[in-house]
Amino acid sequence: MISLNEFHSGFENVKHNTPSDLVLLYILPNGAWLVGPSYLIYVFGRDILLGLAIASGDTKSAPAKAASTLRSKAE
Repeated sequence: MISLNEFHSGFENVKHNTPSDLVLLYILPNGAWLVGPSYLIYVFGRDILLGLAIASGDTKSAPAKAASTLRSKAE
């Protein structure tokens, strides 16, 4: 959202920075806010689907197959 604001304002707030400063102090920290939560959404969503597959007794879906693999390794 901040990047869109900068784009539409003609980069008024960041155009005085050198490209290396811009990448180090602006792009990388803002990119971390996209990568970190995206990874957590993936992991937690996978865990939820796995739990639902176990609870429902499903044996044909991909999460259910993963659950059976985990159960066989635990035994």
